[in-house]
Amino acid sequence: MRPFTLRAGASLALLAAAGGLVSGCGGSGGGSRGSASVAPPITSGGGFTNVGPLQRARVYHTATLLHDGRILIVGGLVGPTAATNEVEVLDPATGTVTPASPMTTPRMQHGAVLLPTRKVLVVGGLSTRFGNALSTTELFDPVTGAWTAGPALSEGRAAPTVTAFDQGRKVMIAGGYGFSSGQPVVSRTADVYSGDSNTIAPTSGLMSTPRAGGEAYAQQNGQVLFASGYRSVGAALPAPSEVYDIANDLFIPVAMGVERAEASLAVINSSIHALGGADDAGASLASAELFDGQSWSTFGNLLRPRQAATVTPVGAQGLVIGGRDGQAVLGTVESFPSGVAAVSSLADPRYLHAAVAVSDRVYVIGGFTTNEDILASIECFSANPAAVPGGGAGAGTRVSGRATTGSALTLSPMSGPAGTQVEITGAGFSPVAAANIVRFNGVQAVVSSVDLSVPAAHKLRVLVPAGATTGVVTVEVAGVVQSGPVFTVGTGGPTGPAPRILLVLPNSAAPFIPVSITGQDFGSQPVVTFNGVPTINIVNLSTKSLPFIGSISELVVVVPPGATSGPLIVRNGTQQSNPFYFTVR
Repeated sequence: MRPFTLRAGASLALLAAAGGLVSGCGGSGGGSRGSASVAPPITSGGGFTNVGPLQRARVYHTATLLHDGRILIVGGLVGPTAATNEVEVLDPATGTVTPASPMTTPRMQHGAVLLPTRKVLVVGGLSTRFGNALSTTELFDPVTGAWTAGPALSEGRAAPTVTAFDQGRKVMIAGGYGFSSGQPVVSRTADVYSGDSNTIAPTSGLMSTPRAGGEAYAQQNGQVLFASGYRSVGAALPAPSEVYDIANDLFIPVAMGVERAEASLAVINSSIHALGGADDAGASLASAELFDGQSWSTFGNLLRPRQAATVTPVGAQGLVIGGRDGQAVLGTVESFPSGVAAVSSLADPRYLHAAVAVSDRVYVIGGFTTNEDILASIECFSANPAAVPGGGAGAGTRVSGRATTGSALTLSPMSGPAGTQVEITGAGFSPVAAANIVRFNGVQAVVSSVDLSVPAAHKLRVLVPAGATTGVVTVEVAGVVQSGPVFTVGTGGPTGPAPRILLVLPNSAAPFIPVSITGQDFGSQPVVTFNGVPTINIVNLSTKSLPFIGSISELVVVVPPGATSGPLIVRNGTQQSNPFYFTVR
């Protein structure tokens, strides 16, 4: 089991030689990140220059090439947890970026597609990094600069695969993921948007596999090809390939040589290619495959393994930019399939960025760089960098994109002895004090007052109960439990972020059976207890830093003898994780 990441990228209309008008998902959904323009060949004279920059550093955004040649940059993650509704427009004619009217809703890991009406349809996503998936859609009119509400999806979808077909008059919005009881769940359902009636209706059939963060292309044979993405978020398992038969409203599996997530798909030399990505062991791939309309076959290799890169069609080749190889963030550029490396590299290595080709230039926008910093820089690759309008601009600011382990609940103070009055701020509290069940590491406290005067900042005041110990504070209302940060009982405070459990596989087992725990901030010497019984053996502990969730650890332990069903907890020093219910068989 490995950590989970999703790709960001541009959602651009692409009249592909292999099919009709298509557009990949943006935000985190993956999708094609090239465009219909002709990119420059890789030559000794080619190179990058900064333009722009963005006014807001962002990742998991979309970048859509408009009919007038401008680039619409929408939403994205702009900090550890917050998405933005801010919109910017890059004008390649001048190399400048200007703000546009904001969306109604902040979005990251959404999808975007250019319609024949010249409007841009934006669908789904998340408003916060660990929030509920959105079912809303919005339409941007580049003539008026205004946003209007679109029809609702059949369910919330973060990182859906968004694909235009029927000459752009219809758009498939497939898969994506959401959260259920705090755990990510990947969808098999799909919706179809009709531009003629401005309506959305679900397909009658389900996809052959759940898919989040995938890419798709509409083909001339009346089918839509799906590839890349994840069928499991928690286990980070790549999704197999399939096609959607439009006439029969049917999804059909199509085997790839290697199931791959975070791959780059593009039409190169009139054929669809899948380049790189991550395999089912989480390793970055250099291999590539070709789809001939019916089946996949192996087809060459990249010079270096890459995932979460972009590929832009270059006539009979593809320009492959950035990405990452394991934990190494790449700034290099190469062509495919000839395997020529560009002399010039990105000033800011990056992955999960957007890449848009306009005329003889390729614009590389935002994304993550090293240390999970989010970039505002825009770099333009050209055969003649000195002639790029706006060339030589600054890189702009960058912000930390490392995910925090706290929740929507905040505590003041964060430590103190029994009897300390603590103010808990959050949302969704009940006006009846007794209906808000507050526990300090499992010990229930008495709620002395409730203040609901500010909708987004409800407040509870409680006293730390006698017998409480250092651990997570929870608030339960009508059966819904919110886990807050750790409160330290006694003097002093927490020494660092509390561990966070994201997934346990299996979630039930007998003693002496190994169990894999995926999460964050486990530390170097974690202690794991099964309903209070410490484990007798830690088999393995590994940590990786990935873009979507941040630093992820996998901890393999053995269920201890004498353990009973109850909360599984990971402790890192004085800090304690959220409880995860585990059944001992």
